[in-house]
Amino acid sequence: MGNFECGAVIEKYTGSDSVVEIPAEINGLPVTKIGAGAFDSCAKLTKIRIPDSITAISDGLFNACGIKKFRISDSVTEIGEYAFSWCESLTEIHIPDSVRKIGKWAFVGCKNLRELRIPGSVTEIDKNLIYGCFALESIYIDGVKLSDADIQRIFGDFRSMTYI
Repeated sequence: MGNFECGAVIEKYTGSDSVVEIPAEINGLPVTKIGAGAFDSCAKLTKIRIPDSITAISDGLFNACGIKKFRISDSVTEIGEYAFSWCESLTEIHIPDSVRKIGKWAFVGCKNLRELRIPGSVTEIDKNLIYGCFALESIYIDGVKLSDADIQRIFGDFRSMTYI
């Protein structure tokens, strides 16, 4: 834990719990940030709750975690690069209207993600956002379900990744 702009920063999680709740305050300081890769490779982590004081899902934050479902808080405005990459158990994610940017490769390798709803508030996404999301059945942008042709045009052949 470090100090960041008059708030506490979670730098790295070293536990092995399957359920984690990040406190809203540590030593009287609001938790304002969770560092990049803080939960990287926490395969046992299946559920996490973050406080509303967090405004960004940092780069690689949940890379290769065992999270199954995740609801992003309405306070979050940005999802970082590789934020949920290789979360192979992830089947469902809720992205609120507060999110403006989704970083490149944010969901790469989430092979069990079934549906992705991107709100109209998002002004920046990368074409490799869903590469390797083999189970993805539907994508909605601003509430409109994309046709297979639109998905192919925007995201390319995202199902073409092969596992070795």
